[in-house]
Amino acid sequence: MAAYTGPMIDEALAALRAWRAEAVPVALATVTNIVGSAPRALGAKLAVAADGRIAGSVSGGCVEGDVVEASLLVLRDGSPKVRHYGISDEMALEVGLMCGGEIDVFVEALGDVSDGILSDLVDQVEAQVAIVRVVDFDQGTIAAVTADRVIGTPSLAVSARQALATGESRSLASGFLDVILPPPRLWVVGAGHVAEHLVAFSERAGFAPVVVDPRRLFAEQPRFNGVDLLPTWPDRAFAQRSLRPSDFVVVLSHDPKVDEPALCAALSADVAYVGAIGSRRAQADRADRLARAGIGPERLARLHAPIGLDLGGRSPAEIAVAIVAELVSVRYGGSARRS
Repeated sequence: MAAYTGPMIDEALAALRAWRAEAVPVALATVTNIVGSAPRALGAKLAVAADGRIAGSVSGGCVEGDVVEASLLVLRDGSPKVRHYGISDEMALEVGLMCGGEIDVFVEALGDVSDGILSDLVDQVEAQVAIVRVVDFDQGTIAAVTADRVIGTPSLAVSARQALATGESRSLASGFLDVILPPPRLWVVGAGHVAEHLVAFSERAGFAPVVVDPRRLFAEQPRFNGVDLLPTWPDRAFAQRSLRPSDFVVVLSHDPKVDEPALCAALSADVAYVGAIGSRRAQADRADRLARAGIGPERLARLHAPIGLDLGGRSPAEIAVAIVAELVSVRYGGSARRS
């Protein structure tokens, strides 16, 4: 299994940086407006290199071919373009959206100014700083705005920070505010076999995993090369790094000496999710011990245990898939029912 290599950034932005380092001309396509249903969210991106390489997506496949053609045209003439796609298009049978919705896709060629702004933006994303990319439909990317910094043209800084405060991208009459938030941190307590798969799958699902295990036998295993791994007790790790409201905590060690201090600390904090592995009988016994440790009924009710959606799998990889499925459902308020 491939090792985790650091905080996840958007695939298109990562490719954009790599291709520009090769001095290859690059266009960036972004979903800037949605009406009805759409395969991807506002801000979804597709990078297109002049040599034909692509990364990311704006529709999951419905209109990518036409967007690539539009991007190559923009690379040739340098003029940004907004492309509209919907089921009612004359081209519907060829490139329309099969979901019945409509989207606008803005395509720009990266020049010296936008390239520099996006390079700084990627640096901020890698540092897990929330940031807004400011797009002008006539000029392309003109700024990147954080809570305390403006890179580029400052004219929309106030609007950008308002969008940043809501955490939601926003369409404008003449542009787009592309809010890019750092991935939520996923604390994985227990560096066993399930954790190995969970780290890889969760990173691909948009989480930034941190593995914690005070047991040297587990913490020193080479399967976690590249991951943020803390060989200490979980309650100490939480105190050192400070738990955040956006954090997810998954407890996997099967060792009460490790699990229960982690659960007491996580359930006593304001976090998005707390889950623990184990059978239903083990969970009942654990709940009794947590209650005796001072975890009240309301906080105990927040514990997802046994952890993960019931997918029926039993292998470490299958268990990890079930856990990630539950994390995604909680993150977006999904029903976890078959769609």
